[in-house]
Amino acid sequence: MPEAVERWKRSVALNPEDYQTLFNLGSELWQSGRRDEARPYLEAYLRAAPLATEARDIARVRRLLE
Repeated sequence: MPEAVERWKRSVALNPEDYQTLFNLGSELWQSGRRDEARPYLEAYLRAAPLATEARDIARVRRLLE
């Protein structure tokens, strides 16, 4: 998914509060073994994501980053 990663990076650069893109990008990087690169995106996701609708994914990301 290298092309998707590059598109998500461009999208985040244009809208750094887009929590869904932050989640997708961070998750893909994490699953690809690029954990140091994924961490800032996942941390930004935690700051931007609304708890009311993202509680499950927020909990999952917190566990990953522990």
